[in-house]
Amino acid sequence: MKRIQQNGMTLIELMVTLAVVAILATVAAPSLQSMIERNQLQTLTNGMVANLYLARSEAAKRGFNVVLCASNVGQTTCDSTATSFANGWIIFTDYDKNGSLTAETTKFDTNGDGLLDSPEEILAIAEATNPRFTVVSNGNPANLVSYRPTGDTSPRTFSIRIANAKNDKALSKIYFNTTGRVRSCTITSGEDC
Repeated sequence: MKRIQQNGMTLIELMVTLAVVAILATVAAPSLQSMIERNQLQTLTNGMVANLYLARSEAAKRGFNVVLCASNVGQTTCDSTATSFANGWIIFTDYDKNGSLTAETTKFDTNGDGLLDSPEEILAIAEATNPRFTVVSNGNPANLVSYRPTGDTSPRTFSIRIANAKNDKALSKIYFNTTGRVRSCTITSGEDC
């Protein structure tokens, strides 16, 4: 009599395989979650730094102040009462140097020809930040960063702190020096890098 060879797995082999997969998944899941959170933090920090560099370079290029301000919920204008950048931020040319986005109907002479022909221009809009994080500045005012054409900032020296929204633990910081240069770092312990 001829034996027929069967391909497949026994029930015991299948159960052992599933048990090994379950054990590996339980070990890997927390590591995967922390990796995702680290990547989200790095994305938020790098996005803020890139937008600050954009504001600084646009101020130098245009010869006028450029402001990065905390936006309102609809992301249509700056929120002068904001204490964080939770709703995102707006970068705009600040021709009248007042730190707020002036209505589009108000025009400014930006090229010295005596004609009021340019409104304050929105250069970039960043969406609301990840709800896992808070983004807060210790500058005065805390809801905006103004770059002058020389590249320095107002306020002069300050930092932006990105923290865990649940426990307010500082996770990264963006520092500004007196010349307006930006430096970011990840906080490993305490409040500073």
